[in-house]
Amino acid sequence: MALTTPTPTLPPDEAPPDGAARSRGVWGPFVVAAAALVLAALLNADELQRTAERQPVGWERDVLIDLAAVPQEVADASRLNRPRRWAEALLGTPDPGGSVLERPAPPPARPPVSSDDPVTGPTGSSTSTSTSTSASTSTSTTVPERRTPTASAPLQVAVLGDSMMQVLGQSIVNGAAGDDRVETTLEYRVSTGLTRPDYFDWPGRITELLSSGPLDAVVVMFGANDAQGMVLPAGSEPFGTQAWLDEYRWRVAWVMDALAAGGADAYWVGQPVMRSDSFSARMAALNEIYASEAARREHVTYVDAWSVLSADGAYASHLDDGSGPTSVRQSDGIHLSRAGGDRLAAVVLDEIRADWRLDR
Repeated sequence: MALTTPTPTLPPDEAPPDGAARSRGVWGPFVVAAAALVLAALLNADELQRTAERQPVGWERDVLIDLAAVPQEVADASRLNRPRRWAEALLGTPDPGGSVLERPAPPPARPPVSSDDPVTGPTGSSTSTSTSTSASTSTSTTVPERRTPTASAPLQVAVLGDSMMQVLGQSIVNGAAGDDRVETTLEYRVSTGLTRPDYFDWPGRITELLSSGPLDAVVVMFGANDAQGMVLPAGSEPFGTQAWLDEYRWRVAWVMDALAAGGADAYWVGQPVMRSDSFSARMAALNEIYASEAARREHVTYVDAWSVLSADGAYASHLDDGSGPTSVRQSDGIHLSRAGGDRLAAVVLDEIRADWRLDR
């Protein structure tokens, strides 16, 4: 009879772990830590994007914006960023470094032309408009006839804005350089806009420019840095709430009316479509304000950058300029390339030339 020796067994607490168990034991803490970091990034996605957008222009900012775009889009889709927004709204947590805007007095109405001096618009027809908005005081404006710029008395054009205006503004200046009837000045400030007057006060700067000498036309472009919280008298207001939109609309309307009071026609350039879907949605909300407020005012022309720099409304890094696809955006998916700046500047200059009869 064959004898068999039983295989000895160890008690469960002495049994060596198998490969899977050993793996879980080694990597478990790292998995938990990684999951915690991902969750924290999603919960704080809004602040991560705001921080990235405030950085100076450069490759570091490009990288940070690209990195922040991923949790922002996931947080928007999953609504994981809602608790932080609700908490900020409830607690009135101020945006670091922010301050309450001291609202400037409403600008006066655009100076009317005397009754014995007939008013004619660009086509020679009599033009008189009355505008009223909920964002600013009601104003009655009569649009005077534009003068005829000459080489001895050139059209004075100021080009103002944030970092988006750096390339666009240079393209506008270059595009107008061949016409001695136009004199342009460019001023852009990186990481600025209308939501953080504590960082740079554009309404105050515009007031200074208007008081320092006559301006015929002003090209402005704001918004790329404005989709962030604002500090209002009632507390901090996160981007996108009705209170935020009402306040931002008021600030846009104030700038438009200030330019009118200073005798300048305004050419307000909207934001182009962005590579990030969530960022594009924010810019579309701001564009609606720019376009609707411009439509209320005879002296303001809204320039739709979205249609100029998109492919059927969608983001495009390259567009066909007639000789083949040409890069129109920088690597960050936000700023314009030189070709993109030239493309949009041509539209702006066409509007100015048509209004001031410089295309003749």
